[in-house]
Amino acid sequence: MLTVYGIKQCDTCRKALKWLEAQGIDHRFHDFRVDGLSAD
Repeated sequence: MLTVYGIKQCDTCRKALKWLEAQGIDHRFHDFRVDGLSAD
């Protein structure tokens, strides 16, 4: 599974997510403004 890091308001992120869905690529979106980033 592919993880896309970004923010919901980003047009480029939205386009990338739309493309991934159209290609049938399994992915999840991580909004780092909402969910933050871990030190891992």
